[in-house]
Amino acid sequence: MEDMVSKVILFDFDNTLANTTKLKEIREARKYDLLTEDILEPIKPYRPIPKLLEYLKSKGAILGIVSNSGRTYINIMLSHLKISAYFDTVVTYTDVKMEGMKPSPKGILLALENLNASPNQSILYVGDEFTDMVAAYRAGITPVLASWASKNPINTAPAIEMSSTMLAQYVQEPDEYKLFAERCAETNSSNFLRKACYFLPLDGSCNVITMRDEMSIFCLGRYFSQSSPSTALLHDTHALSQEIAKKEKVKDYSVPKYWHSMIGHVIKNAESYLNDEFDLISVIPAKKGKPKRLEEMLNGVQDYLKDKKTYEYNANLFYFIDDALSQKKLDRSERKLESDRSLHLTEDFIELIQNKRILIIDDVTTTGATFMRANTLLIEAGAKKVLGLVVAKTVSIIDDERLCPICGRVMWLRTNGQTHERFFSCSGRGDKINPCAHTESLIKRSCPQCGRPMRTKTRKKDNVLFWGCTGWNQDPACSYSESI
Repeated sequence: MEDMVSKVILFDFDNTLANTTKLKEIREARKYDLLTEDILEPIKPYRPIPKLLEYLKSKGAILGIVSNSGRTYINIMLSHLKISAYFDTVVTYTDVKMEGMKPSPKGILLALENLNASPNQSILYVGDEFTDMVAAYRAGITPVLASWASKNPINTAPAIEMSSTMLAQYVQEPDEYKLFAERCAETNSSNFLRKACYFLPLDGSCNVITMRDEMSIFCLGRYFSQSSPSTALLHDTHALSQEIAKKEKVKDYSVPKYWHSMIGHVIKNAESYLNDEFDLISVIPAKKGKPKRLEEMLNGVQDYLKDKKTYEYNANLFYFIDDALSQKKLDRSERKLESDRSLHLTEDFIELIQNKRILIIDDVTTTGATFMRANTLLIEAGAKKVLGLVVAKTVSIIDDERLCPICGRVMWLRTNGQTHERFFSCSGRGDKINPCAHTESLIKRSCPQCGRPMRTKTRKKDNVLFWGCTGWNQDPACSYSESI
């Protein structure tokens, strides 16, 4: 089963396998009789698709399609494009109806059921829109942005952006194709065998794009939010998210040493990728009273690059005003207003930035508001060009609300302070007039040996999460456990 799962690849159809933008009105109106030979004649598969599908099948890959379009339309299109024989399952709107349309994971889960495969991070879903990425995350598989497909920016970060060549190689070397910072976090090093250092190109608004000439930010990984079940579960087993979360939990936290070489390596090689050079490197500063983590990290990056090339470094180009707010609980528009209000350029260094090509480093970005403000300040003050480099982009998925079966109020996601197990708690717990203390496990899982509920637990010696049977101290006892 594991060999098969590592080769299961699902695809979106429209604007992923072929450019069907011209058929949108026909498709949405379901006027399939208008799909005549003349209308379909100019619609071709994207150039790499036929050879890619043929190669994947030759390597034993199991392929499927999950589309929001109707069955009749998909059948017509697959026949026209002459690619229907490559797919082992096809799931359409006809199978899942309105409530199962992406970003719902229902179509992906049905496709996996058809293939007798369980959700797994080794399974890919390849698409071109944010709904594809969200559906994949919610289904528990890995979202991939197709670089050959439509060029529209998306805000929900995929696991990686892949060319057809990368996707073809994935079935042989799945571990190779991870974002650079995520691989570094898994090994606690930047010194490991690799073919390349993969990153997500972002525009100035922090959207993921596929056009290099529109790129404003290098993004080396993802940070999974803990605000929803889909991303909270990923957070708990994602090394980079765990590392980034330490800054809120560990007193006097400093970024790990491998970040110095990781970021230094990207800086050194970014110039060849961009066919351009940097003159000055800086960071987004700490707010008043906060540890100067990035400022200290810049010293480590400078030390790593000292024998590579001479750059100018200045960790004090910007400053936050004393009453600058944390942006964690602000929405996108509020973040922009707060960044414009609180981040400023240090006047002493205005001459330093004249006609310079400047790289600004930050650890995590969500909306890009801070970078947009930094970019505006520098360009208005005379900088020639500004680029950003971030360790991670926040992935936050809005899941369907879970309602309390006792009182009907919304259930909130919480974390047990002792066991670190995540669970749902009724929002009415603190209601003084009509309290409700109902709780539910985040995931309902039964022990395969005794049938009792299983819970996530933390191994004390290394803080690794695992599934443990709740019957360990009951009669008859059951000590069954398994890795997450």
